Amino acid sequence: MDSTVFLNIDDARLALILSRVRDACLDPPKSLLAAMSETWPGSHGKLALNLAFSPFDDDSIKRLIALGASNSMGSHWLLAILAGKIPALAANVLMSSWAARTAVKIKPSAADNGFVQAMVQITKDTAPELQNAIKILNFDSKSPELAHEIQTAPLALVYGSDATTSMVQKARKGRPTTIGAHRESGVLLSEQTQNNDLLAAISHDICIYDQSGCLSPQFILTDLDATAFAKALYEALLTQPLPSQKPTMEQAVSIRLLAQETRFSGFSCFPAKGPIPPMVVTASVYKPGPGHRVIQVIPFEGLPDLRLLLPTLENRLQGLAFAGPPETLQAIFAKNPAYIAPYICKPSQLQNPPAGWPENGQALVKSIKMMLQEFSTVQPTQP
Repeated sequence: MDSTVFLNIDDARLALILSRVRDACLDPPKSLLAAMSETWPGSHGKLALNLAFSPFDDDSIKRLIALGASNSMGSHWLLAILAGKIPALAANVLMSSWAARTAVKIKPSAADNGFVQAMVQITKDTAPELQNAIKILNFDSKSPELAHEIQTAPLALVYGSDATTSMVQKARKGRPTTIGAHRESGVLLSEQTQNNDLLAAISHDICIYDQSGCLSPQFILTDLDATAFAKALYEALLTQPLPSQKPTMEQAVSIRLLAQETRFSGFSCFPAKGPIPPMVVTASVYKPGPGHRVIQVIPFEGLPDLRLLLPTLENRLQGLAFAGPPETLQAIFAKNPAYIAPYICKPSQLQNPPAGWPENGQALVKSIKMMLQEFSTVQPTQP
């Protein structure tokens, strides 16, 4: 497998091909929805696909192709090791890689229940020109076959835990590799008035993926009364559509333990009793939570010191939904430059980044282009 399929496809034709893939996923066949149904049943699946592919409008596709236009090698491919279950991650990897004229071997996450496999069929049906530009690796994570792919792939893109990314990076022995490290997102409210629109916007962001993505908010920093805000947010969360899945046993235990710890420490927990999630707790400092619609509300006064409020997230903020004076955000980042998020937006937009957004600090197409430049310094140029 390599990327020679792109050598005879000009930019205009490639844009049309990628738009066909996008359109097929925005108006998904029953087979695609069925493949996703275990994780994203019914309307959840359609919403997940819309969020994954709607950013790739015609202008965005052309812009991404132009960004990767210098690639004319053909002798390479990208190994993409995915994490989590959100279709938007795989969609971004595929669309960005193809825009950069790069074929992809994908190792799906263990949490993927068929979306990536369905994308292979979608590609064959709607973009046969690219059917040899995607391949699924169904190897066990500890198999020698996957180890060989990791060691020999010309380019690699790796998502996952610190342990996973570190292991892969070590095995690559200096070969071009981009790391999608563990990152988290949140909300920062400064000089805001508590109102239903704000609560609805935040609860919308929380519930879209049930906090299973890197742009799902895990915390809210606010100068409002934390207890009153937490209670109102909990009530807003109750109005959202039901989760696509129940919490795992591990998540359920973690949620119960967090509730007990919060109450024992004298902080507020909503609901006071009864079924959970959703659950909103107050805290003085953020610590990694269990997800699945469990959110931490952390108060501050004056100019917040993110280093003290978010001690585990230095250089690990992915997205920040901000509402407040722009000069306040500038002052916060000036005080804590290690907490500047690659993606900053207003509440309700955390899960709607544009195509080519600077994931982990840099657009994926640009990352692939830089890896290709590195790869070309040690490889003969293909005719």
